[in-house]
Amino acid sequence: MTVRRHPNSPYWHCDFRHKGRRYKGSTKQISKVRAREHEARLRWQIEHGQGPFQKSPLISELLPQ
Repeated sequence: MTVRRHPNSPYWHCDFRHKGRRYKGSTKQISKVRAREHEARLRWQIEHGQGPFQKSPLISELLPQ
């Protein structure tokens, strides 16, 4: 799990990959422990097809065939 804090921000951010896709963003947490818990919840949601993320279409999916 990767959480880090930007120099001028009180909030921790997560940055990880799942099946080749990158997920990153603020955890909106000021505690590192809670930020790690938040990231673990996000990973679980993504692995089970849930969560706030929508899959972006690939260019090849948008082109006429």
